[in-house]
Amino acid sequence: NKPLAEEVDVAQLAKRTAGMSGADLANVLNEAALLTARIGGNVITYDALEEATDRVVGGPRRQGKIISEHEKKVTAYHEVGHALAAQLLPHANRVAKLTVVPRGRAAGYMMPDAEDRLHITRPALDDMIAVALAGRAAEEVVYGEVTTGAQNDFQQATNIARRMVTEWGMSGRLGKVALATDEGNFLGGGAYRGPS
Repeated sequence: NKPLAEEVDVAQLAKRTAGMSGADLANVLNEAALLTARIGGNVITYDALEEATDRVVGGPRRQGKIISEHEKKVTAYHEVGHALAAQLLPHANRVAKLTVVPRGRAAGYMMPDAEDRLHITRPALDDMIAVALAGRAAEEVVYGEVTTGAQNDFQQATNIARRMVTEWGMSGRLGKVALATDEGNFLGGGAYRGPS
């Protein structure tokens, strides 16, 4: 029930919103409608949809915070590291958007051009991990030191690696087994708490 401009490429929008739930998509359309209404528009443009998607994914722009030139450069190299890996690795999703505009808790981000898939191959998962870690690697190459900016990247990479081993039977040593139950417990013996 929201009028879209003729320029809107729904297929391209679907790639930008891959993995979103119906509620997320409704939020994107509602946010785009609000943005359009604020400027007195009658139809939702692709620019409004793109800004709305960024807001739903990353949060609103942080306009009040002053960011130093050094911080901007570190963020830019970090995000370019992700983008280079995504463009160069054969099984990685290509780059849909790269920005150093701070949103929510992120100083910037690289948005992959993804599609909803039921099955993901091991090489694609390996490339997802490499892309996630490439931002930190770029910081090390350029500055010879690292920052705290890769926290979310490490969480993503660790989550993929953990699921490869515990759910998808992709461990070379453990073989084709699933160690996690539906509740997330390992080997049916309660949640793993590490060595005592």
